[in-house]
Amino acid sequence: MNDVTEQGKLDTLARDGFKAPIRWGIASAGLISSDFVNAIDISPYKADHEVVAVAARSQAKAEEFAKTFGIKKAYVGYERLAEDPDIDVVYVGTINIAHLDNCLMLINAGKSVLCEKPMGMNVKETKQVLEAAQAKNVFVMEAMWTRCNPLQLKIQEDIKNGVIGDVMQANVTFGGKMAADRIVKKDLGGGSLLVVGIYAIYVLQMAFGDEVPEKIIATGNKSSEGVDHSVSAILQYKNGKMGCFSLSTQIALANEAHIFGTDGQIKVGIPMWAPSHINIKGKELKINLPESKIKFNFLNSAALAFEAEHVRECLCNGLKQSYLVPHSITLTVAEIMENIRKQLGVEYPQDK
Repeated sequence: MNDVTEQGKLDTLARDGFKAPIRWGIASAGLISSDFVNAIDISPYKADHEVVAVAARSQAKAEEFAKTFGIKKAYVGYERLAEDPDIDVVYVGTINIAHLDNCLMLINAGKSVLCEKPMGMNVKETKQVLEAAQAKNVFVMEAMWTRCNPLQLKIQEDIKNGVIGDVMQANVTFGGKMAADRIVKKDLGGGSLLVVGIYAIYVLQMAFGDEVPEKIIATGNKSSEGVDHSVSAILQYKNGKMGCFSLSTQIALANEAHIFGTDGQIKVGIPMWAPSHINIKGKELKINLPESKIKFNFLNSAALAFEAEHVRECLCNGLKQSYLVPHSITLTVAEIMENIRKQLGVEYPQDK
């Protein structure tokens, strides 16, 4: 997985020297949960992780998932994961509207949590989760796997070291034909911004050193259900720097990211949220992701293993938040999304 074209520059997350595997519980037997467990199973880090239980809304679905991946325990109801003493951390792969309740329940039981993005439907919910984790002194991280990809780490390093000079502009697109209920229905927390826009914002924040934008201008179109199906936004940062992104759940976009500096540019190839190749000032860098006998549901999902290994590193070193996706960045991104939603007039029941 860490085969790279530039020797020594794209090593995956440093080995931490701990021998005991991290014991995972999986909340939801859906598509992304399948990809997460599959990625662990085929990764070079497999010995570092043990998936001990999966929970779903039906016993049949939990047992089917468990059988596919050789998991010993299959539960009905996510509370069973909170009660299981053999679990160190729970991966929450439920739909957006369930994240708050799932996370709070697990946190209050003293479990560490890796929660699929967005952590909350809005700023209020995001704060609730983060504050609960701090009060209980447990590890919680938003599952922004983009930030754990070694190619993205290389980009961050080169930007910090001035390889392309001072970054002045960045452009990101994320779009495709998406019809799943969880993406298009308001009562399930759908909408292009919450589902895919969060990736674009995280990439822009990476490009500009996680500065808080000084100004945000956004426009878009809403579906008959009142959720955004297309969005374009400009994020203005200090010293005239600007980031732009476009989203769509109706048409395919380029799904790339371009970062422009005073001394060169970086191109993040398709898919920009989980790249296997990038170009820095004309030099191609790539990683080889392992293939699986079990079909992945989403593009380049084998890279989810980097995220799992980062969580293990954090837990083994006693951290209560990720240094790659710290709570402050999760909250900033939530604030940016809420700002844009207000400009678009998109409101969820959770906002009231």
